[in-house]
Parts: sequence; C-alpha cells; structure tokens
Amino acid sequence: SSDVCSSDLNQCAGVAAECYGVPLIATYNARQIQRDLMVTLNVALLVIVVLVLLTFRRKRTILLLIVPVIYGALFAAACIVLIQGQISAIAIGTGAVVLGVALSYSVHVVAHAGHSKTARQLVEELSSPLTIGSLTTIGAFVGLQFTSSPLLQDFGLFAACSLVGTMLFCLIFLPHCMVVDGQHEKTRTMQFINRLNGYAYDKN
Repeated sequence: SSDVCSSDLNQCAGVAAECYGVPLIATYNARQIQRDLMVTLNVALLVIVVLVLLTFRRKRTILLLIVPVIYGALFAAACIVLIQGQISAIAIGTGAVVLGVALSYSVHVVAHAGHSKTARQLVEELSSPLTIGSLTTIGAFVGLQFTSSPLLQDFGLFAACSLVGTMLFCLIFLPHCMVVDGQHEKTRTMQFINRLNGYAYDKN
C-alpha cells in the first residue's frame, strides 16, 4: 500500500516513487465512500432525531418509530444470508441511506393512529396506500439487480429487503403495539403539520 511505500522511502534519502494502479484506486474509493457515508449518516440521523423529538414527545412513541427500522435491517440481513450467503460491507453501509424511507413508514402509521379509533381501522385505512407506495420504491431498488455491478446489486437487494421487512412490521405488528384511540400528540410541530394538512389548497 501507499503507507508501506512511504515508510520504505523514508529510509532511502533522495529516492522518490509514485504508486498507481487499479488496487490502489479501489482502496482509495472504498475509504472515501466510508468517510462520506459516516458524514452523511451522522447528519441524517441528527436531522431525523431532532424532527422526531419535536413532533413526538412520548418516549414510547420514539421507540415505536425505531423498532420497525431495526426489524427491517435484520430482515434484510436474514434474507441475504438465505439468498446469496454474503454481502459487501460497503453495500450495507450504502443501504443505510434508506433509513429515512424506512422510518417514514413507521412515522406514517404512528401519525395516522391519531385519526383512527381501533387498530383494525388503522390497518384497513393504511394497508392499501402503504403497500402500493412502498412497492414502487422497492421495485426501483430491485431494478439494481439487472446492473453489472455486484456492489449495486448488493445495495439494491439490501435496500429492497429492508423496506419489505419494515413495511410488514408496520402493517402486522406495529398497530397492535400502540394505543390507537384517535388522540393526537399536541406538540407545536404536530399542530403546525395538522394546519398545513387541513388547509384547503383547492380553494385558491
């Protein structure tokens, strides 16, 4: 590697050398992707945590938002082990960018619980829109299986399976873990969102 070359050249005064080749480029790209992912994920997590804390004040609600995403990641890992037995670590890190998409499913269910009186009503009202909406996103990631890049194939498979697992958890388990009583969380952020949703845009 370049570090080894540098340490060897330090022992030879007046000698200069440059390294170039596909392995070095691949190593540099992998390191750069890891650094960029860490920065992107940290910023994304910070923004998500702030928005969730401003919108939902109950600690139980915050837990209900996170558990489906964790289940989706574990579901994807299990599916990949069964399908191909291994996956690139970079693909898993890149697949973490779908965290916001997966979290939106649980946010949608938790927020809509304030408009439903029973868990059955909640599932009946959300099953069709949530399933159809998620299938379009899942289909886009499945399309990456037709590329010639193994990294993109692993990324698409992990992202698609994560969204499938999250959607199944949100529709099957999440409504039964909540108190569905038609009561909204009366935070300022939630009230602002409700005012935006209640505005009659068609009358402009």
